[in-house]
Amino acid sequence: MAISPRRVYWDACTWIALIQEEKIRDDKGTLIEDRATMCKSVTSAAKAGAIEIVTSALSLVEVCKHPTVRSEKEDRLVEFFENDYILLANLDRYVGERARSLMLAGYSRLKPPDATHLATAAISNSEEMHTFDRRLLDLSGLIDKADGTKLKICKPDPGGEPMPLLEGLEDKVPDVDASEFGANEEAETEEEVEDSEEAAECTPDANPGSTSDAEANEEPKA
Repeated sequence: MAISPRRVYWDACTWIALIQEEKIRDDKGTLIEDRATMCKSVTSAAKAGAIEIVTSALSLVEVCKHPTVRSEKEDRLVEFFENDYILLANLDRYVGERARSLMLAGYSRLKPPDATHLATAAISNSEEMHTFDRRLLDLSGLIDKADGTKLKICKPDPGGEPMPLLEGLEDKVPDVDASEFGANEEAETEEEVEDSEEAAECTPDANPGSTSDAEANEEPKA
């Protein structure tokens, strides 16, 4: 009897980490978190048939909230979502109403896109929701799934036996710096403040000087 693949849910934050091959370093250059490898361990398990990844159709556009991702060619972005192991969930009325209920439940600083991802993960009965968003990680075990169990929210993990290290990832370090993550006080408009906050939500709980290789060499703004 065939074993069904384990179902996990990815939010846009996780896709962004994969697309830009994100690695988080502290202000001394020490690697804190290799997010690219974490994500690729899950996609490797998915390619082997051990995992299926559910994501909301919202992710198709939400990944573009990151400036580095917006610089990618659209064809390359399309390729990330055109895999048989990805289950694309529609943002329909049922999801919208569940997301609205979550927004009204009083969870601190929850935004509509966050609520949409939580609702989709819960309705799809995903075993886990994978994210790097600190606010969502704090909600692990608090959200009811359709089957009555609680939704586990964690960072990307293929589960089961440890996956072998992926070769060559250390040679694919993107030239991006996230030192501006969390620098909301420097934003000059309400839109810039919101963008900066969303970026900060996906940064690790490290010291304020932590940076992402994906933005390390970004041109300074005039």
